[in-house]
Amino acid sequence: MLHAAVLRSSHAHAHITSIDTAAARHVPGVVAVFTAEDCEGVVEPVPTRRETEAEELRPPVHPVLARDKVCYVGQPIAIVVAQALAQDSMALIQVHYAPLSPVVDALEAMQPDAPIVHQALGTNIALLTLNAGDDVEAAFAQAAHVVRQRYQVQRLAPAPRCTSCCKRPARNSP
Repeated sequence: MLHAAVLRSSHAHAHITSIDTAAARHVPGVVAVFTAEDCEGVVEPVPTRRETEAEELRPPVHPVLARDKVCYVGQPIAIVVAQALAQDSMALIQVHYAPLSPVVDALEAMQPDAPIVHQALGTNIALLTLNAGDDVEAAFAQAAHVVRQRYQVQRLAPAPRCTSCCKRPARNSP
């Protein structure tokens, strides 16, 4: 049986200046160590949604393993495949970073002077949608009460489980 362990970025935004996998590759039982260089031309980037009715949609390229730059904490950088102790072998990989200013607030990310996370886009705005209905101002004028509030909602990526074809119970289900 083989085990895989993924080395993930500890930085929110940084250039990767070097990756040294030699020590991990020489551990007895290690079958392979993969970096972005090993995946180039073999593994496609993670697919993103392309069709939408949005006014603007420019999804950044998401490589399976980061090569020159990491854009979020936890971004995969290397994978160790081993007969045992894959996690211990992964700890031997040396990654050197040149930290960049992180962009953690969505409103700040839209400011003209904000650091650009994905340089190829030239902006931090990847998706722009406008939701409009009838005359909103007229509706407010007629309302008995108007509440104006800024809401901050947690970031999430919902991934519902298909109940029609998946027979395995969901995690944490009775």
